[in-house]
Amino acid sequence: MLKTQNNNQLVQKIAGIIVALSITALVIDRGGYYPLVTYICAAVVIVAFIAFSIITKKFQLSLGAIILSFMSIFYLISSLINGLTLTSLIYVCIMFCLVAFALLISVLDEDAKVFTVKILTIIGIISAVFGIILMTGLIPIKEFFEGNRLAFTFEYSNAAGIWFAIVAAMCWMTENFKFRLASLLPLIALLLTQSMGAILVTLVVAIYFAVVWFKDEEHSKQMNILAIIALCLCVIAGIVLCVVLNERIAQASQTFIERIIQVLDSFGLLLTHPFGIGANMWQYTYPYIQTAQYTAANVHCSYAQILLDGGIIAFLLFVVYCVYSLVLAWKSKNIFCFVCASMILLHSLVDFDLNFTAIFVLLILFLEPIEFSAPKFKISGKAIKCINYAMSVVVLIACVLGIFFYTQQLDSENIYDRVEQGEVPKSISELPPYMSRDPYIKNLYISALSVSDKKEEAAYYDEQISAANQALFKGLALAKCDKKSEAVRVVTDELMRQPYNLQFYKDAANFINSIGVSLSRKAQYNKAAKYANSLIHEGRAAWLNNQKEIELL
Repeated sequence: MLKTQNNNQLVQKIAGIIVALSITALVIDRGGYYPLVTYICAAVVIVAFIAFSIITKKFQLSLGAIILSFMSIFYLISSLINGLTLTSLIYVCIMFCLVAFALLISVLDEDAKVFTVKILTIIGIISAVFGIILMTGLIPIKEFFEGNRLAFTFEYSNAAGIWFAIVAAMCWMTENFKFRLASLLPLIALLLTQSMGAILVTLVVAIYFAVVWFKDEEHSKQMNILAIIALCLCVIAGIVLCVVLNERIAQASQTFIERIIQVLDSFGLLLTHPFGIGANMWQYTYPYIQTAQYTAANVHCSYAQILLDGGIIAFLLFVVYCVYSLVLAWKSKNIFCFVCASMILLHSLVDFDLNFTAIFVLLILFLEPIEFSAPKFKISGKAIKCINYAMSVVVLIACVLGIFFYTQQLDSENIYDRVEQGEVPKSISELPPYMSRDPYIKNLYISALSVSDKKEEAAYYDEQISAANQALFKGLALAKCDKKSEAVRVVTDELMRQPYNLQFYKDAANFINSIGVSLSRKAQYNKAAKYANSLIHEGRAAWLNNQKEIELL
């Protein structure tokens, strides 16, 4: 019996190590924002889960896995309704991959979960040390900075900020003096990110800890001194930010207003698309519905992003999962999981944290109950076993398909270079439907066709343009076919459809200048530019002071 118990503990620890190392791999790979490492990690994790189930013969329901499975199905339904694309398929596969992490996390008992968190805390401290060293300039790696802001390792300062904020919270809540002392390192790294949202979330948590801490009189003198230092650091940080980073705070206030506008714009889409607009398709949709000048591949609100990607039902499922798990954590006095999960969920209100797989998996780690049983449904062990294995098979298929789809995307990205080397590109009609209707793939192929012997196909491609670059490449092809007036008309018509797309106007002006400015071409462009300029003083655009007028030709 003792040997069996020891074996189970060993298996639990191995499962915890796999979870921790998978999250670490995702953090290193820019937070898991790009899909390939997510697919690989998910495949490793699901194989580990199957092995764990076979070895321990332990089967239980995973709340996170069930919720995420249904969410993934609604992401797929949303994509099917709006026309399946390569972009949406890649993201749907990522959603199914999250099920793998939920399954393995669900088998961890309390000791194994603590062990996993301890490993992640150590890794987080190491990442903070590297981040601080990078900020000194000793190791100049531009990819890990946004201007003068630390973005290690996410390449996005705000995501790095919430990562360091969570690490600092994990350090403090281990109730170990050395870890609590080390919490100063991620706090410093957090300040270097200059992420206003993450810093504010940390200040709220710090105030909560301060109130709880000083109510308890059982702490040692050493611990009290450290607590005072940490609290003072947080307060000083707030003062320093207000005084020294006044420009950054002013910028952040405008950014916050811009994010409100993004969310309001996304809600406008939901009125006509209650089942969503297709997974990860906001980046190609927003230029046609935005009501102010901004650039946003993702809505800077994870909740709005879920609504757009999977629709209202997927969003409600996610909310149920979060609320149920938080209530359960609070009732069981699991303050650690409650606080860490709340930090992510609060910051996700103003940023797209959950588009980083590393952050999403961390959230699952904190939310997934130690034990979950459906109270009103009697499910046999055999049924649970079948459900878990069915989900495992689906995840493995998603991993394989995800890698296949991502490889197709990478191959398409090289089409322009291959055409310049003499390769004849495929016609768009020869591509699979999910590729031919994908705005990104169409951009790539129209650009390749425009510099090939098939430039007429790009010039007279009659499907509705769905991105700014498509209009420019089609215009380029038309110009090469000596249809310059038609080329300008195609581009300026698209300008009228995207009046807040500032970069498009700059690119269009360069294009018109490159083919020769005539009075009629200048008049066409200026008409679109004047229309765009009239809009920046109206409606939501008037809420911002960073809206720029477009120069006339």
